[in-house]
Amino acid sequence: MVTELALLRLERGSGPAFEAAFARVASLLTGADGYLRHRLVPTLDDADLYLLQVE
Repeated sequence: MVTELALLRLERGSGPAFEAAFARVASLLTGADGYLRHRLVPTLDDADLYLLQVE
């Protein structure tokens, strides 16, 4: 199994719009060969920094 991690720095305050846009394109991840799961979460210390984990 391969796990990919990405830290995504957003413009201040753009989290809600980013999450909505990500939800609209998440099917690109879920349709990939070998896809198991993913999660997108804001970090605890910085609401403008997100962690994307894909397995």
